[in-house]
Amino acid sequence: MCLSTVHLAEILGKLDSYGSTPADLIITLLEGVVDHVDYRDNILQNADKIFASLARNPPTSVDAIRWAHETTMRTYADQMRALVQVKTGLRFSAKHCTAQSLSDFDIMGVAKQMEVKAPHLWELLGVLLAADSSANAFRESRGKQR
Repeated sequence: MCLSTVHLAEILGKLDSYGSTPADLIITLLEGVVDHVDYRDNILQNADKIFASLARNPPTSVDAIRWAHETTMRTYADQMRALVQVKTGLRFSAKHCTAQSLSDFDIMGVAKQMEVKAPHLWELLGVLLAADSSANAFRESRGKQR
């Protein structure tokens, strides 16, 4: 339910009387400084609508899209770093490669590890591969052959 103009003016007036802003209210609720779980949960449940409104609103759209892009890039970089750690066993050294290591190579195992350790990167890879129409046609024909 959207607020009426009158109700919105009353709420904003009350916030103003406390020397606060709508942003102060939202940030305080999300950071859990005050225990109002129901209100925080309501914001979280509507986050997609809030983000969409920010992205659609001309004064905030550029900043919202830039924030989303930068956050996404950081997420991909973090997940890539997690994948290339020595302990994952996913590093490949051509210099130390042997016939045995090539025959032991398990692409499905690598795929599963990537899907678990870097889910957003895995999804991006799927989107990028799906963007190739010839690859899509090949996958469809392979699927029909099976």
